[in-house]
Amino acid sequence: SQLIDWLVNLAKQAGTYGLIHGDFNATNIKLNTPQIRLFDFDDCGYHWYAYDIANAIYMFLFDHRNEALHKVSAFADTFLSAYETYRPVNHEEVNQFISYRVCLLNTWLSRPNQAPLVIRTSSQKWITDLKTFVDDYFSRLIHTIKF
Repeated sequence: SQLIDWLVNLAKQAGTYGLIHGDFNATNIKLNTPQIRLFDFDDCGYHWYAYDIANAIYMFLFDHRNEALHKVSAFADTFLSAYETYRPVNHEEVNQFISYRVCLLNTWLSRPNQAPLVIRTSSQKWITDLKTFVDDYFSRLIHTIKF
């Protein structure tokens, strides 16, 4: 409820809201030193830039959920520092959007008929892994990770 209220009242203004990739993760990047190329724009749309950043950190957090948190923190710190060379980042918004993203996942898991196809067609083991991640995030990670 608080998260939804926060989102509804978040201003859409130049410099904080615009076209985003929406699925920035390691599988959608090709490194050609010194260039980085993004692809897979299926999830692109208009949203807050902080959401795009948070979603990248969320994806990394999920992919490394069974590893030490310092690895996630190191990634997030590096990612945010690099991003901030181009545009300021509101770290509180990033943290809120990470929680928002986990809430989306939780909603899809509890209402599979409204979930994206990838979740509706996932194996029971994968669904269990996703539920475990959601539970771990809200019971532990939300209190221990801040970027």
